[in-house]
Amino acid sequence: MKVILLKDVPRIGKKGDVKDVSDGFAQNALLPKGLAKIATPQAIKIMNDQKNHAQELAQLQVEKMKQAIESLNHQKIVVELAANAQGHLFSKFKVEQLKRVFTSKGIDFDIKYIVPFELKEVGVHAIKIKSPSLNGDFTLEIKGI
Repeated sequence: MKVILLKDVPRIGKKGDVKDVSDGFAQNALLPKGLAKIATPQAIKIMNDQKNHAQELAQLQVEKMKQAIESLNHQKIVVELAANAQGHLFSKFKVEQLKRVFTSKGIDFDIKYIVPFELKEVGVHAIKIKSPSLNGDFTLEIKGI
């Protein structure tokens, strides 16, 4: 019996695979547990359409990421934070705080692609961006107030 796996099944295959398994295994294990469904031509066509759509979405996401990195690449972002006379910040500036800075400046960028950092002093800092397919950097200037 041909089935489409709905979840990863050890020693059988990965989610979305079309596999030929014994009738008993399909009817007693895979189908009742919701691990697979019968592979009709219509179901296979729907699955292939979903895979194609997922690939298109992934490609769009890569393009969006590329545009975001290019817009940030070599840009200078200025932030004012409380610091003492020697230029030491009263609290560390971390990646998570960049989300608020980006939002306030109208920059749409996912901070999960920024290499983690903790800044403790005022000054100009190079921040690295690293995604699976693209890399970049931008300058973050921290001014003490």
